[in-house]
Parts: sequence; C-alpha cells; structure tokens
Amino acid sequence: MVRVSAAMPFLYQKRCIPSALVLFAILLQACVQTDVCSRTKQVVAQIENITQKKCAEVGPEDLAKVTTIQVLNQPPEDFVLELKVGDFDGLGLISLSILNTSVESLPDGIFRNLEKLSQLQIIGNQLTQIQKGLFSDLKNLKTLNIQSNSITELSSDFFMGISELETFSISTNSLKELPEDLFQNVKKLRQIDLGSNALETLPFGIFQNLTQLSQVQMADNYLKMLPDNIFDHLFTLTTVVWSNNLLSEDNMAKIRAKNPKVTFQ
Repeated sequence: MVRVSAAMPFLYQKRCIPSALVLFAILLQACVQTDVCSRTKQVVAQIENITQKKCAEVGPEDLAKVTTIQVLNQPPEDFVLELKVGDFDGLGLISLSILNTSVESLPDGIFRNLEKLSQLQIIGNQLTQIQKGLFSDLKNLKTLNIQSNSITELSSDFFMGISELETFSISTNSLKELPEDLFQNVKKLRQIDLGSNALETLPFGIFQNLTQLSQVQMADNYLKMLPDNIFDHLFTLTTVVWSNNLLSEDNMAKIRAKNPKVTFQ
C-alpha cells in the first residue's frame, strides 16, 4: 500500500503551477495576436511596418515599442472611414497623427491608456464635433492640433483631463464663438491658434490665468470687436496675430496701448 502524506497534494499543486503559467501566457499571446489583426487596416499596416512582423506574430512587448503612428488615407483603395476603440491599445505611443482621412467622428475610449502620448495631431479630417472627455486619458499631452476639420463648437470641458497641454491649434474649422471658461483647466498653454475660423468676437476672460501664454493666432476670422483688456495680466505674451479681421482702428489702438511689449501683426 502506498501511503499518501498530507504534504503530497501541496506538492502536486506546486508542480502544476509552471504549467498553468505557461498556458496562461499562451492564451494571452493568442488574445493579443487576434486583437492586433482585428484593428483598423491602416493601423495594422503601421504596426507591421514598425515591428517588421505580421500581425499574428506581434506580442505585447512589440506593441510597447511602437512610439509613433500616422493614420492617413492611401488612395485609391485605402480610405480610412472610421477608427475603432482598441486600435491603439497596448502601444507605447508618444506621437499619434490622424491625417487627411474621411473620419467624421472618434469613439469614446479611442485614446484610452495612452499615458505616454505627448503629441496628438488630428488634421484634415471630417470631424464636426469633439465629445466631452475624448482626451481625458491623455495626462501627459503637450501638443494638440485639430486644424482643418469642420468643428463648429467647443464645450467648456473640452480640455478635461489634459492639464499639461502647452500648444493648441484649432485653425481652419468653423467656430463662431468660444466659451469664456474654455481654457480654465489648461493653465500651462504657451501657444494658441484660432486662425481661419468664423469668430466674430472673443469673451473678455477667455485668456485669463494663462500666465505662460506667449503667442495667440487669431487671423482670418470675422472679429469685429475685442475687449480692450482681453490681454491684461498676460505678462509672458509676446505676439498676437490678428490680421484679416474686421476690427476697427480705434479698438486695435486701445489694445496696443495697453500692451506695449506685445508685437501685433
């Protein structure tokens, strides 16, 4: 008779642990591979090009090494019509560009878990709006450029979650007005580009508390009047570009007089 000690079940359990871990790793790898291959076609192509592997061979460690991606139309056959949640999961992105596509909207969660992303360009697409919280996971974002879309308005919480932002451009869109508290949560902004929209005026307090602001671009709008004190207390401001608007000479003269160290173009 073989006598089984009380320690033997534990021994058997210990011997099973390595096998269980190996099985888990295999299942995880298979899941990642399926995930990569099911992403938007143009994203898959970028990952394969950067990693020099087919999507079925790409593992988590490969994804983490992908720091830059450009998603763009490649006519005549490869037009990006939409992007999916999960397209950028697991990537170690520092810079992401979505350029000249046919994308009309971006789904909630599209930028999830991209904590390292510092530069985001969404240029030349067909976007008409940006929903609340779209960028809220991008805690280290420094540059946001969404020029050349068809955006008609921005909400007060547009910048929710991206308090480290330093450069923002929304030029060449269809904005007619902006909320006064738009920039209240991005106090590190240094450069703002509002050029080539349909703005007729800007609220008095829109730039208040932007103590690091150095450049404002607002050319090629329909600005008829600006508050005389719109740039008050912006001690780091050096340049304002406001050409090709409808501002009166008297209005511009008063603003220049209050800001003698600023170059107006």
